[in-house]
Amino acid sequence: MKFKNFILFSLIFLISVRGYSSVVSLKASVSSPKITEDETFSAELIISWEGEEYRDFESPVLSGTKNCSIISTTVENGRIQTNGKTVSFRKYIYGLKPESVGMAWFGTAAVRYKEQGKERILVSPDLTVEVLPAVKKQVKFNFLYVLVPLILFVVCGGIIFIVYYYRKKFLVKKKEEEDPDKTSLHIRWEKFVSLKKNEDNLSLQQRYEECLNILKEHLKEKTGLKVVSSDYSLVERLSFDDSTKKEILDVFEQAVSVRYAGKTVSEKEFISLLNLTEKILMDNYMEVKNGQRDQNHK
Repeated sequence: MKFKNFILFSLIFLISVRGYSSVVSLKASVSSPKITEDETFSAELIISWEGEEYRDFESPVLSGTKNCSIISTTVENGRIQTNGKTVSFRKYIYGLKPESVGMAWFGTAAVRYKEQGKERILVSPDLTVEVLPAVKKQVKFNFLYVLVPLILFVVCGGIIFIVYYYRKKFLVKKKEEEDPDKTSLHIRWEKFVSLKKNEDNLSLQQRYEECLNILKEHLKEKTGLKVVSSDYSLVERLSFDDSTKKEILDVFEQAVSVRYAGKTVSEKEFISLLNLTEKILMDNYMEVKNGQRDQNHK
């Protein structure tokens, strides 16, 4: 009876001890069984155990390598869930470089750790990799690789030269043919005359907008303003008499209704704008001519 109780107690003890321990395993593998001598490969040692508790393992002690050398070492820790259980692991990754054609050998590795006060050792099997000769890539010289870029270079260079040559020639000729007295006022006046004759067959609304732009451009140039905060500030800087200023402001107010309120411009409103623009351009033109005449007399 006492012997039976002893055996039962021993079984309970063993079961309880096994319940507080977990199986620790060590696996080894290589990234590829065959490589060429100009490639690198890696060997992995993975220590795994059930549970999330931390375990203290000594670094693996390697028995050595043959026909390859270790160029890097990386350590990773993690956990995964498998079959409803948590498995923790520590992974050692060794980067390896072959030395010559033949068989490369990564020797056994021993990992020491303690479990329930006892020292234990895990040993991995040795690993081999076949190292094959490097495949030399034969680069065939293709004459087209040189000929095509050369042709493109010559063609592009020729186009750039022709464009530059004729552009320069055209600009020189144009400069010689241009009237030296021709100013922006003359150009604006020519645009106005063309608009007045409606040489472009524009609608009344389009002619109104174009005439308004000519007038505003001229007034901005006359005042020297590049940016105008409001039509009123533009008119205030003009050296016209009060009646002319009022007439300009009336036209600008009318233009606001046409542009932003969707109002359709009438023939009468267009004629009024046309006459005002013609009067201001002509007055300015006569001022310039009189000024030139005075300078010539001096």
